[in-house]
Amino acid sequence: MAVFFLILNAISALLFIGFVNHPIYDDAYNLLDVHRYASEGVSVETVRRNVNAPGPTSFLWMAAGVRLLGGNELRAARLAALSSWLVLGAGILIGARHSKFPQLWHSALLVTLVFPHAATASASVLTEGPALLFAMMGVLIWVESVSRPTITLRLVPIAMIGGLFMGIAVTCRQYYLLLLPAAVLVAVIQSRRVRVGESSLWYATVILSLATAMIPVFLLVLTWQGFTSPGVGHSMWNTGSEEGKR
Repeated sequence: MAVFFLILNAISALLFIGFVNHPIYDDAYNLLDVHRYASEGVSVETVRRNVNAPGPTSFLWMAAGVRLLGGNELRAARLAALSSWLVLGAGILIGARHSKFPQLWHSALLVTLVFPHAATASASVLTEGPALLFAMMGVLIWVESVSRPTITLRLVPIAMIGGLFMGIAVTCRQYYLLLLPAAVLVAVIQSRRVRVGESSLWYATVILSLATAMIPVFLLVLTWQGFTSPGVGHSMWNTGSEEGKR
């Protein structure tokens, strides 16, 4: 069922991208940031000039698509947004094959795809696709790692990757910061299990993975000197409209 909705959503998005070549649901200010990163690259200066309140990573994802695909900037950015949903779907389907809880992975993808906003977000220059990619993959990988009956050294880097993805999700949409206290709560619940609670490796894995999650968050705060870009509100509506048409 999850695969069916993923394919259906992709076909819908491709039809929209192919036949509608002007901004409709696309946010003009999102287009501004995508254009800036695509043309000027990523640096401390360009990140500080982010004109949107959300973090820069979703815009960087779409800007990478623009630079890779070239041609029409709007279409390339939309295709990059769609690719984040396809990567998410592929990642979940692959991860579920190696999971002790495959139903959890498949259910998470299905619920996300049937949410009404998914059809718009997968075909427009919006931040939800890349943000959900890192948030969902991070959460599923991390929960899978810390919930195993027996922790092994092989699971430590995997849990750290999950933590890193959760941190990157925060740099896409800052409200994903709530994932971190939620992870702490999950860890507290898991620590009450006898075999896990007596394992020093398990505690080390939890601490290292959550510390890894804080690295992207710390870098964003250090660059912006807070959780909001210094460039928010500094652009003119007319400029945004003109660049958004590109």
